[in-house]
Amino acid sequence: GIDHDAASQGVQISPEMFNVSNSKAMEVVLYYLLHRAYPEQTHEQFKVIWPIMDKKQSREFKSAALSMLTKLEKEGVFPPGSIRNSLLQTCSGERFYYMVLLLSNHALLRGLNTQAPYLPALDKSRQLSSAQLASIIPHTKVCPFREPCGNI
Repeated sequence: GIDHDAASQGVQISPEMFNVSNSKAMEVVLYYLLHRAYPEQTHEQFKVIWPIMDKKQSREFKSAALSMLTKLEKEGVFPPGSIRNSLLQTCSGERFYYMVLLLSNHALLRGLNTQAPYLPALDKSRQLSSAQLASIIPHTKVCPFREPCGNI
């Protein structure tokens, strides 16, 4: 799981891990979620840069991750115009948490579709909306990408 992957990279998983910029944690979390959703594509995209050993590989990782996230944005996983390079540069704050929340939801749904074929297909019409996600996660305020979120 992610705890093992994170520990092997020297990253501690916690609810506050992205309160301040945390590039190493961002790399571990994004790789884990992208790999869970798209194992073959992620392996191919990151095979020469994962695990990350230096700053050059870190830049290449961000570029590759941005490419995959932008493609997912075009497929409707993220709101239009929400995936920007600055999100991966700052890797902190509410907008980053929101992107991770949406990617986690997407990875979970893809996993259910592939690992439990006896379940009805979970297409976009059955995925949770941002408001539904906010309602089931206690003490969480879902942040639209283009508006300030205020205090949580």
